[in-house]
Amino acid sequence: MKKFLSITNKSLDELGVVTYKGLWDRALQDGYQGLSLCIKTIFTKSAENKFHAVFSTDDEDRHGDIVHQEPDLRAFRKNPVFLDSHNYDSIVHIIGKVVGIKANKEEGLTEGDVEFFLDNPTGMLAYKGAEQGFLSATSIGFIPLAFDEKTGAIIKWELLEVSAVSVPANIDTLFAKQEKEESTEEEANDAGDDPPAQEPAPEPEPKPVQQPTEHRASVSDVIAHMAERDQRQLKFLLRCVANMASEDRMGTKRKLLRAIRGAIEG
Repeated sequence: MKKFLSITNKSLDELGVVTYKGLWDRALQDGYQGLSLCIKTIFTKSAENKFHAVFSTDDEDRHGDIVHQEPDLRAFRKNPVFLDSHNYDSIVHIIGKVVGIKANKEEGLTEGDVEFFLDNPTGMLAYKGAEQGFLSATSIGFIPLAFDEKTGAIIKWELLEVSAVSVPANIDTLFAKQEKEESTEEEANDAGDDPPAQEPAPEPEPKPVQQPTEHRASVSDVIAHMAERDQRQLKFLLRCVANMASEDRMGTKRKLLRAIRGAIEG
């Protein structure tokens, strides 16, 4: 019996459907019991064997929101398991539990603390992985309950479990740093192992100190200016900020993200 259909920003195209309601109907036809969604996760140590983590966000992908952060957590709070890779056919796969889970609709995220089961060797392995930075992805297993009639996006869902996973299904958030590192390596190879020594540049003449201007543009002013001139560039900025916002627990980048969305929709 199949468990969860892992959804990414390519799932609609791959299954030939338009909305997530259509995707869910297709998943049921194919024998799946629920959906899973993976995100890159930053584990922040909060106690001896507890780590704070964000498990889900409402960040947009190429097709719009995947899930709005209005989960039904009642059943999960009674059995808040943290599993190894969505395996629930044995208790040996329980590597911890989720403590204090909560959904924040305004900030668009669901978060909580993970307390690792250190008597389980796999739980100890996951604990060490989170502590040393080797474990960096989680996935939620859930059942969609309601869909937006206009967009077909998932607006209500029941959380079944949270899992640690080795490779997230949605890999977009992992590419930015990798491409930068590869680019740096290529530049180093082009330059050679031993770059020629250069004469020290002469010290520039001191420039006169400029007085600060009376007006400093706010973030809202910049976004409004971009909205008037180039919607395409603004949407590109939206995708970039969305990737950053998933790692921003203080909410600063998420507020910027909402300002950009408002400018596009307005």
